[in-house]
Amino acid sequence: MNKINIWQVLLKHYKTMSDQKGNTLAQDIFIHFFLPAITSFLVCYFYGTMKPSIAAIFVNFGAITTALLMSAVIMIYDQKQKTAFKITDIIENNKSKTNLPTLEINRTVYEQLCHNVAYAILTSVILVISSVIISFFPDDAYSLGKIHFAIPAYFLSFIAYSSFFTTVITFLMVIKRFSSILDN
Repeated sequence: MNKINIWQVLLKHYKTMSDQKGNTLAQDIFIHFFLPAITSFLVCYFYGTMKPSIAAIFVNFGAITTALLMSAVIMIYDQKQKTAFKITDIIENNKSKTNLPTLEINRTVYEQLCHNVAYAILTSVILVISSVIISFFPDDAYSLGKIHFAIPAYFLSFIAYSSFFTTVITFLMVIKRFSSILDN
């Protein structure tokens, strides 16, 4: 059961919400965790359950982003290993240490990127699963009015919307971190 435990992915993503001194940033926590939940609640409240056509779009979005992110995590891990090798080479061979601070920062950013991309993959998978389940619900208002359809439909709609917004926000964070690496 430990092989499918997602708690470490969540925890490590949470730990990337900090500045360079390790202080947790409340604004990042709000943007990454609470804003998607609030937005999803409002969408569900004002627009009701997710329509099957939107669920189909979300399935496609989630499937494409999952495949894209799997490729990205391999590339990021490779760059992280190369950076770690350069740091080890500098330290062990007493080479010039002028690039060492930049390499250390890059290694930290690569590590954080790996955690962020793993989290984005997780949210994309959750998006796909919840959207596929929603597509099986009836789309007529009378059937959804029945309590045994309405509560799960609203809950899964909330989960799907939250996963979508979270994935997009995490994408933006990953892009920003890639940009900072390119600047170094």
